[in-house]
Amino acid sequence: FSIYIYFTIILFVYMEIIFFRFLNMIFLRLFFLIFLFCSYSFSQQNVNITFKLYTMDSLSVHTMSNVKNHLTTIYTDTIINIGSMGYNLFYIQKNQNKCYLFLHPSYDLTITSLEGDEFLIEGDGADFNTFINQYFNVFKPQVDSLLLEDYFSDQFEIALYDLMNNNIMSFYQNHTLFSQFENDAKKYFEHFLKYTYLDALSKYLIKHKKDTNHLMPSYDDINLELLNRDLFHKALEDTTYYSLDVFQSYISNSIILYALFDYQYSSKNNDNFAHFNRYIFNFIEKKIPKKIWIFFLHHYMSQYAHYIDKSTMSYLDKMLQQGDFTKNTIQSILDYYDLNNEKNTLFNHENDVVSHFEFYMENQKGDLVSLDDFQGKILYIDIWASWCGPCRKQFPYAKKLQKQFSRRALKKIEFIYISIDNDYDKWIESLGKLNLTGHQFISPANHNNGAGNYFNVSSIPRYIIIGKQGEIVNQNAKRPSDETLFHELMDLIKQ
Repeated sequence: FSIYIYFTIILFVYMEIIFFRFLNMIFLRLFFLIFLFCSYSFSQQNVNITFKLYTMDSLSVHTMSNVKNHLTTIYTDTIINIGSMGYNLFYIQKNQNKCYLFLHPSYDLTITSLEGDEFLIEGDGADFNTFINQYFNVFKPQVDSLLLEDYFSDQFEIALYDLMNNNIMSFYQNHTLFSQFENDAKKYFEHFLKYTYLDALSKYLIKHKKDTNHLMPSYDDINLELLNRDLFHKALEDTTYYSLDVFQSYISNSIILYALFDYQYSSKNNDNFAHFNRYIFNFIEKKIPKKIWIFFLHHYMSQYAHYIDKSTMSYLDKMLQQGDFTKNTIQSILDYYDLNNEKNTLFNHENDVVSHFEFYMENQKGDLVSLDDFQGKILYIDIWASWCGPCRKQFPYAKKLQKQFSRRALKKIEFIYISIDNDYDKWIESLGKLNLTGHQFISPANHNNGAGNYFNVSSIPRYIIIGKQGEIVNQNAKRPSDETLFHELMDLIKQ
């Protein structure tokens, strides 16, 4: 009997242990599901923003991503709820003016649209957002302008570091409202500056080629010491900033640079670029996280789709399909190829009607004009700005170049000057100071539909040759100072 009691007690204890383990397992699973739900809810980081429109103008709301950044358009006073989902930096736009917004769950912002395209930011978080707009209005143009100077790589790095460290960081840390900035806001801005710095370095290395007639720099021209490959690999895992434009640009340019170096790309071999396209798509497939593929391909295809052959496009199509991307996502990449092939023939020959050149441009009188007005002639286009030193240095050579042509030849070619100045008065003033004549137009860089965006201009001066039938002969043509340019243009005139 005592043995029976003993085994009964053991069985009871054993069953009790199993029962409580079962309860614990259910509790743990329930707790895990609640935790996931809460984590997801908090990760939404929903922020309410009140918009007041005292004018009849509408406002458009955008993320800072380089890919499909338009969120919504606001036509009347309203409160909208934005779930950041990884987005922290936004901007709103009225006409050509932008107001930048850093959003945080603790913020309660009110944005008032004032007369003259100005904005008033009020509420919790207004201090940091006021500072952000000061950065974009004052310092962002200074970073951009450095890329247009004729610096050697070491000179550029020193100038950029001086601007970032001595000017921008000093302004930021000594700002009167600095003590009131939230820690999350400070951390985000400091990372934003880091990627702005790296982005500027990567852009410099891509654009400053020894031979400006080639699309890409040769691998032995690239000073990769300016970048750090270990830092690049760490950045690939920094998912918080995947939607930030300067991050996307830095990563995209760095992928190109490292692929050029690993491939040992040489611009001296004209057939090399076709093989390089296949190599770089292979490169991202093997070495780059899939979440980065799309913004990289948008970046790459927007610049080089015109030079990619059909077989390579088929390879890219299959690669994306195997990556389980949606049909719309894949098509958005492939569309660059179709669009650029359409651009290559800018006139409709069957009806003899102009079909493209749809970008904003005006003359000195303020009238809207188009390159379509010069149909049937060779166009040598100079894209410049009043503040661009290298642009001004080329003007005497341009005048000398034009004098080389006979009167008969000049009837078949037009020299077009398009300024990307945002300040109309400075543009007009520079025309007088530099004694510039001929076909002078302005297409502001801050215009969404400007010539700079249309021709994918990332640095100036930039020269483009358009053929008699409207085809783009050369998107990155020789400078007027190149003595061989005259013969190249004469060959086109004679055709």
